[in-house]
Amino acid sequence: MVLSFDGACKHELWQHYLQLARDNDAHFTFFLSGLCLLPDAKRTLYRPPGKPVGYSAIGFGQASLIPQRIRDITQAYDEGNEIGTHFLGHFCDAKGVGTWSSAQWTSELNQAVTFLDDWKTINANTDPSLQLPFTADVWKGARTPCLLGKPSQMYPVWKKFGFAYDASRTGTLTWPKKVSGYGLWEFPLQRINVVGYNKTNLSMDYNLLYVQNKGQITAPPATCAKIQSSTYQSLMQALKAVHDNNRAPFFIGNHFNEWACGAYVKALTQFVTDAHATYPDVHFVTFEYLTRWLDAQDPKVLAALQKKPAPRY
Repeated sequence: MVLSFDGACKHELWQHYLQLARDNDAHFTFFLSGLCLLPDAKRTLYRPPGKPVGYSAIGFGQASLIPQRIRDITQAYDEGNEIGTHFLGHFCDAKGVGTWSSAQWTSELNQAVTFLDDWKTINANTDPSLQLPFTADVWKGARTPCLLGKPSQMYPVWKKFGFAYDASRTGTLTWPKKVSGYGLWEFPLQRINVVGYNKTNLSMDYNLLYVQNKGQITAPPATCAKIQSSTYQSLMQALKAVHDNNRAPFFIGNHFNEWACGAYVKALTQFVTDAHATYPDVHFVTFEYLTRWLDAQDPKVLAALQKKPAPRY
């Protein structure tokens, strides 16, 4: 199983999920929104593709919070979790990442590298105890904003930056394959049953929210409780389906959010805890680990697994 998070900025949620990982012998993948390390006062350093200088759909960092974010990211990495990238401005509009050219992807990634690797200089931070134990070379994959982007434009650029996988596509509960022609592993969000709603959607909190509450992030307590129960049951049912059938990796995406009274935080916490206790042969690993594991398999065995259909449940 791979549990990954988009955004990965808020301190309280960093600490919650890092404790959850420690408690369950798990490791998670965190896709960093790089602008949370760029202070608002330096926003004009960002030149977003196709947008005005200093513009972002998700804002910028609050200078007083950035040192703690560095500590959280350092702790996550030191404890064996993966740091990937969710890029910078999070543009999902008609001229957003879905339209970007290779040159625009190159610009976005070059800036993302700079804002991570040079965070200390950009923030004028002189605290010797604050040092990231890695550079952007640690990025082996990404999830694009809103799962958008043209493969023909972004994948050649990603390969040049050393990426090994893409977690932005959509799919089913089957074994992953490499994207034809690019050599990148495709780790999609997978379509699962949404318990209590007689519908299916992707294995990510926002997609579940779309079914459970029409995409609205606030709800009355009774609705929040229903969302929490539905999410937990949906994840457990999907895990049981793959565990008892094709044994394919199960991918769950989540945002650093507390939508619907924290329903997704609570459901995910219960799910990881119960999955670890119920299925001792299931391991929560990172996407980076999974790429190495898949590459180490006998190609014939892997090909046979990839032919197995998604379970019906």
